[in-house]
Amino acid sequence: MALGANLGDARATLAAALARLAARLGPLQVAPLYLTEPVSQIPQPEFLNTVALGFSAASAEELLAAALAVETDLGRRRDGVRDAPRTIDIDLLFAGGESPRQVG
Repeated sequence: MALGANLGDARATLAAALARLAARLGPLQVAPLYLTEPVSQIPQPEFLNTVALGFSAASAEELLAAALAVETDLGRRRDGVRDAPRTIDIDLLFAGGESPRQVG
């Protein structure tokens, strides 16, 4: 999974997201945090990002549902504005041979 945040205390939000994902899915290996410039016409702060790797018996759909639930729990609101700033963004990159395009 790829995680990013650029609103509020991004470091604390990422830590909370990783803890919640680990509680739902089991232990995670987590890459160091890094800053990236937003790719958007909307003025906004830099993103703090990381990626996490885990092993789970959950299906890709269940993993995606867990990620979306964590986003909601941590204040993510989807208002339909593409590339808007966000409290948390969690993307499922790969799950048991399935890519996100194959899930939902």
